[in-house]
This record gives sequence, structure tokens and C-alpha cells, in this order.
Amino acid sequence: AEPLFRSRDKALHGKKEKDDEEENDDGDDLFLAQYKAKRLKELKECAQAQKVDGNLVHLTPTTFESSIDAKDASFVIVHLYDDAIEACRTMNTCLTCLAATYG
Repeated sequence: AEPLFRSRDKALHGKKEKDDEEENDDGDDLFLAQYKAKRLKELKECAQAQKVDGNLVHLTPTTFESSIDAKDASFVIVHLYDDAIEACRTMNTCLTCLAATYG
């Protein structure tokens, strides 16, 4: 009779552990949702505070360093490309559109 009770006790104990895990998961989900909302708000505020130039500038190896250093605290996207490659031409078109939209 003793092994039967041990099996039942283990089953009840296992159910309690599972319930505790589910409660912890609910708490984790709530925490993650709150953290995500807070972080998105911070990122939006930061993005609004950033100055956007919105210029697409073609640089040469000789003008690269001085142009990048002159940008102060702005973000700079560097796209190394070759006009002979179609994907590079497509990317340049996309960058031109983005600069016009956000500039």
C-alpha cells in the first residue's frame, strides 16, 4: 500500500509544481510586456530627439574620413557599392528614397 501513496503524492506534488510554473509564466509575460512598452517609449523619445539630416552623399576614398568626422553626433550609413552590380543600384535607390523621406 505504501508505494501507491508515494505515487499519488508524487503526482499531486508534480501538479502543484506545474501550477506554480504557470503562475510564474504569467508573471513573466506581464513583466516582459511592461518592459517592452517602456523600452519602445524610450526608443521613440530618443528617435524624436535625434537630428536627421536626410542627405545621401557620394564619397570618394579621399573625402570619406573628413566627411564622416564632420557629421558630429549624427548617424551615418555607409554603403560600399559597385555600379555594375544591380543589387547595389537598387540599394542606392532605396537609400535615396529614405533620405528624401526622413530628411
